[in-house]
Amino acid sequence: MAKDQTVKLKIRAFYESHNTSVKQLYDRFDKYDISYKTIAYWIKNENWVKSKYNELQDAIDALIVDEVSSSIDKKVKTMVSKKVVLGEIEDKNRAEDYFINEVATELMFSCVSKHFLAKEMVSNLRIAKEFAVSSEHIGTNKTYHDMLTSTYQTIHGKQTNIGLINPTITDNKELENMSSEELLEFINNSN
Repeated sequence: MAKDQTVKLKIRAFYESHNTSVKQLYDRFDKYDISYKTIAYWIKNENWVKSKYNELQDAIDALIVDEVSSSIDKKVKTMVSKKVVLGEIEDKNRAEDYFINEVATELMFSCVSKHFLAKEMVSNLRIAKEFAVSSEHIGTNKTYHDMLTSTYQTIHGKQTNIGLINPTITDNKELENMSSEELLEFINNSN
């Protein structure tokens, strides 16, 4: 067992704020020389709940979207503190404060990362669209199309048919049967 309770709390905070396996947890915290069995024992014996605090993520996302950055940390800690139950630990107040700080940090990092990546995706798509619109090279347009597809799949998951924008085309079979000239005409009329 770890001599320093804060190490155990750090591991628990990560486990309860992420969807991670015991193996992944062990690998992440291997620098503390705590055995896989010890971590598994803590999880089982102390009823740690994987992703317990993930449901707070939507609320935290809303705070970030609303750009309430000066008070996010305090609000996150308040939300987490209402759910904290650590059991029998010496110096419980210090332990709870530490645990709340760790969970809040992990959740905020996750949300900020997600928010940052979403902004970057939108920015990259905007720039790529400008290139694609002004380019006559099919490679540029294909790259932009691939970016759109990838972004759609990131947001909505992998789907085989996202539907067509033009209601005059009812299915892919119709597109497959069109000649190259008809396809070009269709594309030009769609713009």
